[in-house]
Amino acid sequence: MNFQQNHHYSSFEQISQKNLEPILLVNGKNVREINLVGIDWRQINLSGANLEGLDLSHSQLSEANFSNVCLRGSKLIAANLYKINLLGSDLSHAILEGADLREANLRGVSLRGAKLKEAELNQAQLSRSNLSEVDLKGANLASADLTRATLQEVELLDAYLYQTVLQQANLTSAHLHSAYLVRANLQQADLQGADLRWANLSHANLNSANLANANLRGANLSHADLRGVSWQATHLKGAILTNVLQD
Repeated sequence: MNFQQNHHYSSFEQISQKNLEPILLVNGKNVREINLVGIDWRQINLSGANLEGLDLSHSQLSEANFSNVCLRGSKLIAANLYKINLLGSDLSHAILEGADLREANLRGVSLRGAKLKEAELNQAQLSRSNLSEVDLKGANLASADLTRATLQEVELLDAYLYQTVLQQANLTSAHLHSAYLVRANLQQADLQGADLRWANLSHANLNSANLANANLRGANLSHADLRGVSWQATHLKGAILTNVLQD
């Protein structure tokens, strides 16, 4: 496999091994023998590379092509991933706390079990991605697209989801306590058993959403679109329901 080179870190080569994983060489050295913390790989093309378990914390990876890359269990703490292309990549159990993923392409990505506490994901593309059991406490997902994404048991405590698109997303048993979901699009989303206590859902679109067994105690639903919502055993004590649109 030939990788695009740039002036930040010059030579890349992948060596095939019979019946073994290929070895990625950087400047002639095995990538696993190099300190990659803080590396500058802006706009680099490493599509299809195996970077499993590597520490790329504080690295500069803006606008890089990491499509179909294996980053399972890797560390990308406080990394600059602005506009990175991670289409179809595996980031399950990766640590991306405080990472900048603004406008990143994360379509079809597996982030299962990853840690993204306080990460910046505003305007990121996450449609059909798997974020089950991901820690997104305090993360910024404003205007991000999570259409048809899987977010079962996701942790979104105090997360910022202003105008976030979660249409047809699977949010069963999601933790959204005190989350900011003003003007979020949750049309046809499955929120069965979700914890939405004290969440702000003002002006949110919940048309045809499933809120069965969800806990909305103290939640703000003012001006929300609640037409066609499934309410079986939903907890609404103390919820604000002024000027809602409903059947």
